[in-house]
Amino acid sequence: MSDTPDTLAPTPERFAAYLTEAMNQTVLVNAQRRVAMGQSRAMYLLDAVVGGVAQTLVARVEQSGLLGSDSTLEVPVMQALFRAGYPVAEILAYEPTGSVVGQPFFVMAFVEGISKEDLSTLDDYVRLLHQLHQYDPDAIGGLGTFGGATRLDAVVIGSHGGVFDGRFTNTGRTYHDLAIRYKAAEAAMEMFKKGDDFIATGQFKKFTDRVTGEEREEFR
Repeated sequence: MSDTPDTLAPTPERFAAYLTEAMNQTVLVNAQRRVAMGQSRAMYLLDAVVGGVAQTLVARVEQSGLLGSDSTLEVPVMQALFRAGYPVAEILAYEPTGSVVGQPFFVMAFVEGISKEDLSTLDDYVRLLHQLHQYDPDAIGGLGTFGGATRLDAVVIGSHGGVFDGRFTNTGRTYHDLAIRYKAAEAAMEMFKKGDDFIATGQFKKFTDRVTGEEREEFR
């Protein structure tokens, strides 16, 4: 009788067989260690030999959608950020079906590091957070269309803009294109109808209209 998702479980042998096929080279997994459990993924350190080279890999296994985790969204984002030079781990393989260990999972390179709580670490965190927010999703890999993600476009009229500088200063009525993407777009399409009022927070971004070639601005 074949295995079902209820009977499958992560094992070194299953990881090794899958990675050998996915990476197109011989992969041995000598041992696996479960590390501190996250709220959205089960995390395993794999003591592996890839193409004759010993290395540590990290397997992140979904937990039946706990907390809405969805690797079909996470994986393309990490891949795009890695290509753009952002310091995230390289994803080496992605198994989305759950047919190997009972749940979808992806395997990534292990990044050496230590956890610290000091001002230097805080500076690094703020710098990297700022760097992350400078990326244009379309420019680093078409994130606006990954995984069949939904994009909701709307024109916001009759709104009242404001600036928060310690207090809210009303800047009067403004008119803007509004773009919402991914899960937020799907939720908005279900919740709102024409004429509804809402409050939006975000940033103004300039972009080139792919149809007209004109420079435009939208609120994201």
